Formats: sequence, C-alpha cells, structure tokens
Amino acid sequence: MKVELEAECEKELDKCGSQKEKMQEEVQKGLEAGQQRIEKIQEERKKEEDKKAELARLKAEKLEKAKEATEKLTELVTKAETENANLKELVEALSFEERAVTKPAIERAIKQVNAGEEAANAANKECMDLITEVTPTIKDAAVDGETKQACAKLLSRVQESKATVQKTMSSVKGMIERLHRNAAAQDKTKGLEAEFTKFDKDKDKAFNRKEVTAYAKDMFKTKLDTEALDWIWKALVEEGSKGVKVDKLPKLRSVIGVVRELARDKQRTVDRIEKEKAIGGLKDALKEKVSGAEKFVVAANKAIKEVETSVDVWAKKGKVMSIDDMISHVDVCDKKIKAVMAKHDEARKNIGKMSADIEPKYEKDLSEYLADLAKKVELDMSRTVNRIDRVKTISRRFRNAAKTKECDTLEEVRDKALQVVRHNMSKKDASSEDFFNELSKGKDFIDEKAWVAFFESADMHVGPLQVSLKEEDKKEDKKENHAEEKKAADEEKDAEDGDDKKEEDAEEKKETEDEEEKKEEEQNEEKEEEPAGEKVDLSADDIVKAFEYLDEEGDGKLSRESFQRLTKKFMKVVKETAMTSSMGIVGGKALRKLEANEVVEVLKGPVKDDSMRVSRVFCRTAKDNLEGWVSVAGNQGTVFLQEDSAKFKVCKKSVLNDTFEPAEGGEGDDSKTIYSGAIIEVYDFPKKHEESGAFRMRGRVQGRSAKDGIGWVTTKDKAGKVFVKPM
Repeated sequence: MKVELEAECEKELDKCGSQKEKMQEEVQKGLEAGQQRIEKIQEERKKEEDKKAELARLKAEKLEKAKEATEKLTELVTKAETENANLKELVEALSFEERAVTKPAIERAIKQVNAGEEAANAANKECMDLITEVTPTIKDAAVDGETKQACAKLLSRVQESKATVQKTMSSVKGMIERLHRNAAAQDKTKGLEAEFTKFDKDKDKAFNRKEVTAYAKDMFKTKLDTEALDWIWKALVEEGSKGVKVDKLPKLRSVIGVVRELARDKQRTVDRIEKEKAIGGLKDALKEKVSGAEKFVVAANKAIKEVETSVDVWAKKGKVMSIDDMISHVDVCDKKIKAVMAKHDEARKNIGKMSADIEPKYEKDLSEYLADLAKKVELDMSRTVNRIDRVKTISRRFRNAAKTKECDTLEEVRDKALQVVRHNMSKKDASSEDFFNELSKGKDFIDEKAWVAFFESADMHVGPLQVSLKEEDKKEDKKENHAEEKKAADEEKDAEDGDDKKEEDAEEKKETEDEEEKKEEEQNEEKEEEPAGEKVDLSADDIVKAFEYLDEEGDGKLSRESFQRLTKKFMKVVKETAMTSSMGIVGGKALRKLEANEVVEVLKGPVKDDSMRVSRVFCRTAKDNLEGWVSVAGNQGTVFLQEDSAKFKVCKKSVLNDTFEPAEGGEGDDSKTIYSGAIIEVYDFPKKHEESGAFRMRGRVQGRSAKDGIGWVTTKDKAGKVFVKPM
C-alpha cells in the first residue's frame, strides 16, 4: 500500500500546485499513522500468543496436579479398604466359636476391635481430607473428563468404606453382650461344678441322699426330711442313676428353696397364731384407754360450747357497749379459752401416752389399730381446735374493736383539748413559745399538774375572736382628716365672716365628733354582748387522758418541741381566694391567689374584723412559705378555708423511723409498721432526702398514742413509687 501511494503521489502531486507541500505533509503523516497502527496490531498479537501459551502451560500444570492427586487418593483409598478388611477379621474373632470364653480374653478382643476401628476411621478421614483439599483442582475446567471420573469413583469408594466401618461396628455391641453372658454362664457352671465336687464325697459324680442332705444344710441352712428327699428323687433322679447329677444341680437348688419356704410358712403360721392371742388382750386394754381419753374430749367440747354461747351473746352488742365492758368480756373469754385448751391438751396427752406403752414387737399392728380407734377422738379434737380458733378470732376482733373505739374516743378528746389550747393562744395573741413558758412556769416541760391547772382557768368557749382595727390608727386618721377639714374651713370663713363665725363652726364640729365617738362606743358594746363561741365539753378525766395520749415519750411530760408541734393549726383552701398583707380587707395589698386544696398553717386567728364582720386568719402557705391574711368565709356565707390537720393517707405498707434518715432496706421497728389506709397527721411536710433521693415527712398516725404513732415516713421513693399521698 505504501508503494502504491508513493507511485500515485509522484503521478498526481504536481497537479496540486501551491498545495503540494501541504499534501506531501499529510501523506507523510498518514504513512506514519498507518505504520504505528501496524506496529500496535503486531504487539497485541504477540501478547495474545503469549497469553495462549501461558494458558496452555497452566492447563498442563493443573492436569498434572490432578493426576498426582488422583494417584495419591488411590493409595489412601486402598489403605482405608485394607484397614476395613482388618477390622472385619477382628470383629469375626469376637465370636470365639468353640473356644472357652473368659473375661480377660473378651477384654483383649474388644481392645483390638477398638484399635482396628480407630485405624479404619483414621484412614477414611485421611481420604476425606485429601478430597476436600484437591476438589478445587479436580473441578477445574482444565482437567480432562477421564481424571474427573476417576476421582468420582474414588470418592464413592471412600464413602462406601465409611459405611462399611459403621455397619461392622453396629454388630459389635450385641456380640460383646453375648460374650459377657456366655462368660458369666461359664463362670457359673464352673462354680456349680466346684460346689458339686465339694459335696460329692464318694466322687461318683452323683449326690446320694446323705450328700443332698449335707448340701442343703450347709449351703441353704435347710433340713430335708424323708418326704422332701422322696420328692427330689422322684423329680430329679433318673431311673438306674446313683443320685442327683451335676447338670441337675440348678433344679436341686430350686427344690431346696421351695422346701425352705414351705418350712418358713409353717413357722409364720405358728407365730401369727401366737401373736393374735397376745394382741387380742392388748387391744382390749387400748379400747379402755381410748374411752378414758374420750371423757377429756367431751369435757373440752362442753367447755367450748359454754364459751361459744357467751361470745355469741356479747359479740353482737359491741356497738352499744362501753369500752370497759368490752375489755372485761374479752378478758373473761380469754381465761375460759385457756381452761378449754388445758382440757384439750390433757386429752391429747392421754392419746400420746397410749402408743408409748405398746411393746416394740407388736408396735406396727397395735399402732394401726390404735390409729383406727382414735380416729373419732382425733376428729373431735380437731373440731374442738377449730371451734377454739373461731372463738379466739372473735375475741381478738372484739378486743381490736374496743381498742379502736378507745382510740377514736381519745382522738376526739385530743382534738377538743388542742382546740382549747389554740383558742386561748389566739385570745392572748401569744406565740407557741410564750404560751409554753406560761404553762410550764419556766420549766423545760409541761407536766400533768400544769396541764390540768391550765384547763381549770382556760376559756372553753371556742370561736372566732372579736377584734377591731387598731383604735390608735383610726383616731390618728380622724385627727388628720379633721385637721385638714378645719384648716380649709378656717380659711374659707376668714374671708367671709371673720373670727366670730370661726368659733361657732368649731363648736358645731366638736359636737359632731362627740356624737360619732358615742355611736362607735355603742357599737363596740353591742359586739361584746355577742355570743363568745361554742363551749368545749371536757371532764377532768378527759383532760388527764388527753395529756397521756399526747405524751410522746411516756414519761409524764410534754416537751417544748412536742407542744409547738401540737399547737400548729392547719386549714385547707376549699375555694380559690386571695391572701392579703393586712387584717383589714380594705387597704391591704394582695399577695397572691390561693388555689383549691392548698394547705396553710394558721399563725394567728381566726379573728373577726368589725368593719367587715368576717373571720380572718394570719397564716403561712405550705407551698411557698408565704405569710398573710386570708378570710375563712365571705360575708355572703361562701367558705374559703376549712379546718384540716394536713392529713396524708398511706397507700402502700410503710414504716415509721425515729430519724429523717431512711432505715436500710426500708425496714423499721415492727411495732411502727403502718398499713394501707392509715391516716397520718403532718408535723413536717415532705422534703427530699438528698442521699437516697426519697421524699420524707414527719407526722402522727391517727388511732395510735403519741409514743407509738409519731415518726418519719417515706412518701415517695427515688423511683417515683408513692407510699403516702395527701388526702
């Protein structure tokens, strides 16, 4: 193509004129590009040829490896089949055929079989390992079909070899068991032969009557009489034989065993007859003892019936009985129950003595007989126990009812007494500290004497106190108003009438002021004549009981701290109302709105503002400790506050602790366990215990004395579980 191009260029280039040189350059570039293309094609062809040569080399190499693996696998398969054949021979040797079977020989044979199995499995495993290793090589496309087919046949032979080992070994277990049975039978036969030889004194290979008798006596401790020997000879000795031969020895042993059991049956019959005679008399004695025990049971039933009748009568009258009568009935009932229990225990004791006197050899028979005889007595005693338990339950509930009744009465007395104390504090406008000092006469405690003395002179009419806004403030306001009015009037009159007119106006205003003051005095006198409040009825005995119920330590003293807690008074907001800064509603500053269900601690009051005719209390909120004045009710009768002891209700079983620190594990004194439904009167509102994360409050459990009912309790634990919640 290059030559043809050059010839054509030589022929035609001159015709190109000015484009000749450019055309020559293009021709040259075309030639160079063609040459480069040809060289590239030649290079690619060479690479392709080299690649084909490399593939051919690899194929030949893989084929060689596959053939080598096939040859090696053939050797291993042959070895495995040889080990299988060896295993079969070892297993066949276990049959022992006519050879004597001994335990040592069996163990040796089993050991050889196990070794053969191990060798066969190892050979098979070696084959499988090689197959796993060369499988990728054999499956390669470069390997010819003949080699692959040969490997497939070898794999089939390996699998067959493994199956043969399993099949061969599956029969070994049964063969070993048979061998052991045969060995045991042979050992037994040898033992019988040795036994026979020992008693075959004349060595004639047959037991005569004398030898059979000696055999039975020595081996089985059995004495054979003539009748037994005749039976043996008839059954075991062949006609014309000298006696019992060695092959009949097992049957002879069986016959001797039967004879021995027949002799034992005869002795058992004799023993039974003798035993029945002896037991007959003992049974009669037991009957008399059971009859004696029944008398105690009858007495116990009679006694419990009397108690039941008594309990059924007074248990129905508990609601109308006095506390003392209830306790008296329960005490009498408890004494009677103890008497009944004594009779019941005596009956139980008598039954127990019966079995203690039985002779040991008759214990089994007589114990069963006694149990059958005493069944009715035991049933009656069981019923008596149930009746006693029923009476105990009624008695316990009645006592608890009396205790509850007493606690309710004491709670009522306590509330009345504290109501009087708080009223007198408010009346004197005294703080808890000052009032305590007044009652204790300078001591650190209030004793019973001081407590009683207070009530002898206390104001028992409890109600809102009648007060007026400070008279000084009112008079001052009036003076200022009058001064301003007088000044203005003086200035005006000076301009019109002169000094004489001023004097007349002053006298007239003075008369007006006197009339207003007189009206106010009359209104105050009318207020003082209003009722002083409801009278609290407390007897001298009630006052003493209240003191004992309030005594936290049980030492006859009320401490300063206890008194300050007791004199706290709480009220609950029942309708939203305002708290103001002053007692008077008009002119005071509104502090904030109190929401429904908020609890406030009363610090002063209730008192009545004569200007508004409503009761007002000075109090502190539990929510944010804000202090101010709040109306108890509006002048139209709307109630804003109700008396409340800031009560919480127990919703999960809890415990009281003496300190703010929670007891480890939440446990406490069992006597201070409080159950769901109990009511707790708050002394200190809930606050968080930082270390445990629980909220703790201090209070008194209603229905318990101060000694047992005051302490700290968890209201909510760290996980948010609520134990005590506001009512």
